[in-house]
Amino acid sequence: MTGLERELALWHGKSTDAILHIYQRYYRDADFCAKLLQSLPSPCNQQAASWLLKHYCEQQASLSPSELDTLCLHLPRLAHWQSQLHVLQLLPGHSFSHTQRQQLEPFVRTAIGSENKFVRAWAYNALHELALQFKDLRRDALDTITCAQRDEAPSVKARLRHLKTAATISGKAAGTTHGKTP
Repeated sequence: MTGLERELALWHGKSTDAILHIYQRYYRDADFCAKLLQSLPSPCNQQAASWLLKHYCEQQASLSPSELDTLCLHLPRLAHWQSQLHVLQLLPGHSFSHTQRQQLEPFVRTAIGSENKFVRAWAYNALHELALQFKDLRRDALDTITCAQRDEAPSVKARLRHLKTAATISGKAAGTTHGKTP
């Protein structure tokens, strides 16, 4: 077990200062992201690892295509709602391959049915992101998000208001596809 893995396992999930100290100690390591991704399947490490991955993406840059491949492979093992939330929150701004979409879409659709309203809110956001990149998903995503705007909890609706759903999804028919501009 590496020092990072040991610290991930010891984090109690409450102190932002403690997890930020872990980040500061390790984020410059060349294999930092790889170690976090390797830690995701571990139930005792996934909350800390997913938080650090999200923070890394917020501070540094997007995950590489191979890192996204690894992340997508671990999606079915994310058992804790906070880990699911962190991953959903780090998805915006990434371009996804068809293979990644095949792994992400079931995760996102399952998260839309989560009991946790924050997970649901960010799952709708992720569905929106996928629809922007994959034309065949747009109609269903628009319908799903439109229903959510009518039926969901107020906190979920607040997140949905940040999406310019009809304009961005419907307007993408002639716009970008799969994260690339024609």
